Amino acid sequence: MKTLSKPPLRLVGSSLKARCVLAGLAVGWLMLAEPARLVAWADVLKPAPIRGSEWDVGVRAQLQAMVNAYGFHSINHFCIVWYPGSSKDDFAGPYVYWPTQDKFIVWGVGSNLILESTDYFDIQRDVLADGVDLTSTYPHRGDVTAIVRDCRIHGNAYTIKKTIGGWVPIGKFDEFLSAKQQLQFLVDDLAPTKVNKFCVVGQKDGPFLAAYVYWQTQNKLILWLPDPNDGVEPSDLAYMPVQIDTRHDLRDTEDAQDYRNEMQRSYALSILQACQKVGEDFVLNKLK
Repeated sequence: MKTLSKPPLRLVGSSLKARCVLAGLAVGWLMLAEPARLVAWADVLKPAPIRGSEWDVGVRAQLQAMVNAYGFHSINHFCIVWYPGSSKDDFAGPYVYWPTQDKFIVWGVGSNLILESTDYFDIQRDVLADGVDLTSTYPHRGDVTAIVRDCRIHGNAYTIKKTIGGWVPIGKFDEFLSAKQQLQFLVDDLAPTKVNKFCVVGQKDGPFLAAYVYWQTQNKLILWLPDPNDGVEPSDLAYMPVQIDTRHDLRDTEDAQDYRNEMQRSYALSILQACQKVGEDFVLNKLK
């Protein structure tokens, strides 16, 4: 899937065309070839729901994973909207609004996974005043307001409940057959120590299935979202986007000063307790 290299926040919603062109000319990261192209985008970008588009596939599972990993509330509300262009290869967004935790996420930049988005903003901390620093990659207040308004009118709304419990042995699911292979790649590629200890526990909530990998040697907790290609691509686990340092990233309450790698302390402790009860242990030596 091809996207704009950096979806232009100012080419959306009710922004004036002249404002779009001016902002686009000032912001080098748009990487669009010519100013006329910006006018075309201002004309064709109309807000739309993602339902029925390729973005709709598996979106609830992605939101569930994000809530379980980063959520501090039992019930979480989301709204997602995108701006399709004149062809399937031209679009901006989608944009994910998480009002429960005051987060605004530009999805589709470099990955089809919401959790892998590099543009993950805290609305109270990261949003700039209008007219300030037009060269910044941070969004401006008017842009966020316009996108949220479009989302409420045209987007898709989701309510996601944080999964409590649902712990299962990974051996019951074919999706985790490559666990040892994945862990060996992780150790060979990233481990600083010769001997490495792990505990892996699954979590199932209706159709949602994931696993948590506790890398005891490195005090790291990794959320593993299984993929059909895991058996032939053993590198997936090593580069999962959710990797929590259990010494520094656990919080009793949400900390707006953190970027995102923070997990609710009580939730992390429940994962470790579940791992002791129904998890599978692995001890692997670094081979490379």
